Amino acid sequence: MVDDQPDNLTVLRGTLEVEGYQLAFASNGEDALAILPELKPDLILLDVMMPGINGFETCRRIKQIPLGKDIPVIFITARRETQDVMEGFEAGGVDYITKPFQQEEVCARVRSHIELVTLRQSLETQVSRTQELLGLTLTGSLNIFHEVLAGFDALLFNHAARLRQLVKESGPALGFGDTATLEIASMFLPIGFVAIPPATIARYRNNEALTMVERNMIRQVPESGAKLLERIPHLKKIANVVRYHQRGYDGSGYPEDGPRGESLPIESRAIKLLADFVKEEMEGLNGLKALERLTVKPKPYDPFLMAKFQVYVDRQERLAKMDTRSEKAVYFRELKTGLVLADKIENKEGMVLLNPGQTITELHMMLLQNHQEFIGIKEPILIRED
Repeated sequence: MVDDQPDNLTVLRGTLEVEGYQLAFASNGEDALAILPELKPDLILLDVMMPGINGFETCRRIKQIPLGKDIPVIFITARRETQDVMEGFEAGGVDYITKPFQQEEVCARVRSHIELVTLRQSLETQVSRTQELLGLTLTGSLNIFHEVLAGFDALLFNHAARLRQLVKESGPALGFGDTATLEIASMFLPIGFVAIPPATIARYRNNEALTMVERNMIRQVPESGAKLLERIPHLKKIANVVRYHQRGYDGSGYPEDGPRGESLPIESRAIKLLADFVKEEMEGLNGLKALERLTVKPKPYDPFLMAKFQVYVDRQERLAKMDTRSEKAVYFRELKTGLVLADKIENKEGMVLLNPGQTITELHMMLLQNHQEFIGIKEPILIRED
């Protein structure tokens, strides 16, 4: 309550204190603005005619503060001309009580606006909880979807799993404070391969000669994946990242008519760099050696992101030398969910099923069990011990 007349504040106090409200007082606009951040009131009763800045100007300044924009302001004043009332609403007020006021009217107006504040806060809480629940549902659904797709081609989707892990670890170093978009995109980079015959995928993976038709199929993988993802609500941005993840910074790659340089989505530029790094890892190179392979022909990569990634990889190499965690060799029968792999898991035909650093999930166990029964798993298996 803001009023330069102590008698008015005394009357208001007697009127509202018995209603159970917690009250605070200021005698002018400047004092009200000074104590507002500390008090964080739910409602302000504001006199208009005061020394210094008047009530209208005080209200305007309150509404300019992020904290104050949602606090309802009720003017209490003897000024009752239509122009005065309009100025009060234009300044940001929500209601207008004229002096001399009736105590019952003050109580009714205050009670009404407090109820509106409580309702708004309740709705905001419900919306926040609903958004959080939807976010968890989407994340959980995407994780299951990704793991199911791993059954289509374990090698392709293990590359995606390793890429997601690298995105999560290196994203902040590359300037991505929130890596959620990159992580989801990395999970579904290979989704376009589901429309390609397995025999073509095998030849592509082994760098064997492809027919013109097969080469065109491979070039269409990013676009096919993007179109599939665009059909899922809230994933249109992810789809665009997937669409251009094979497009080089220098304009190389595909789609051939896509953007280049800074016009490429920065997420696509980052995924291009990290995905190629993971590909080198899966061919047996690690850390600086994998990075050296990329720097031989650096034009497809964003130079700014490449410089940051070089710093990150160098730091990780130094940290790895200081890592005191031990490794333990176990047999397949000893595996369980939650264990972290220290080395890749291969079946007896040499297919990589899981990569170092992955945490074993229930679906991983199902996948490994099937390979153990029909092909066999190479043992022993190295896991990390904290």
